[in-house]
Amino acid sequence: MRNDFISKFKDLVSKSSSIVIVPSARIDLDCIGSAQMMREVIEDLNNSSFVQIYADFLIDEYHKFIVTEEFHLLSESKFDLSNFDLAIIVDGNANSITKHNKDKTYKLAKDIVILDHHNKDADSGSLEFIDTEYASTTELIFELFQDTKYSQSYYENALVGILGDTASLRWAKSKRTFENFYKIVVHVDRTKFLYDNYSKFLDRELMNIKNIVQQHVKFEPKYDFDYLVMSLAKLKELKIEKSNFDKVKDIIFFEYQSLRDFNMVLSIVEAPNNYIFVSIRTNNLKVLNATDIVELVKSNFLNADGGGHLKAAGCYFPSNDFLGDSEKLLSLLKNFLEKENITQ
Repeated sequence: MRNDFISKFKDLVSKSSSIVIVPSARIDLDCIGSAQMMREVIEDLNNSSFVQIYADFLIDEYHKFIVTEEFHLLSESKFDLSNFDLAIIVDGNANSITKHNKDKTYKLAKDIVILDHHNKDADSGSLEFIDTEYASTTELIFELFQDTKYSQSYYENALVGILGDTASLRWAKSKRTFENFYKIVVHVDRTKFLYDNYSKFLDRELMNIKNIVQQHVKFEPKYDFDYLVMSLAKLKELKIEKSNFDKVKDIIFFEYQSLRDFNMVLSIVEAPNNYIFVSIRTNNLKVLNATDIVELVKSNFLNADGGGHLKAAGCYFPSNDFLGDSEKLLSLLKNFLEKENITQ
């Protein structure tokens, strides 16, 4: 599979005079790192090709320490990349980008390559390499093209992508990830710089959001079966900016990361604009995987969408009744767990 993909990928890149790289719609260290790594891979394979990175987000202060390439901002009104011969989507897929902003008009290149470590969506590229066993897309790209030696920046991007998507390797799923992490580290001279800036990134982000959570949000834990539910009521009244909303969810799991005795940690969050967000973390894949819960939500709530990994996933749906829909979800989950005989 790997060799076949690389052969076809090289063929597509070699015949393309203009290539656009599009990271996922949500900004994080993995999508930034994988986009920058992919640019270097392309330039090594075809140095005459015109290559640009287009993103649907602005680089903020939390992520700028790793940015070395220019990220062009897509138009607020349209998303037209049809002038490029080839579009390479990293850390996401065409559906995840278009669904993120439904009010925009999207046009992609004729040929599309998808490189991702999330579960496959309904859409398909001309060529794709999707494997959920990788901890990050930067790890996936590193392993695919590890036979070629690249710049320091390339390995730095690979490093922070893994750190960011695994919470400093806390959520790393496999021995392979640790092995790849070691292979990457030996290429990096600026490990102290990266770790220092990554630590500052986490400290700034988590302390800021932690203060918001502690001041305004009450945890209401419920213990049933073998899972913990944290309902964060009235969150939208805090007027938390949309860009900070995912960080609010993240702090929940950092606060509860010691709950290793639970098979699942679930959060139900009332979000701005009358949406409910559901985040899932699972510890024991022999018992339960997070994507099963996502599918449960998508099949029972109108216009629900989401995805993720076997151990970490999330979904969302519009709602004007947070408490009512939360109780409905908990009832569905209870029935699902009973049906699957998932108990203590």
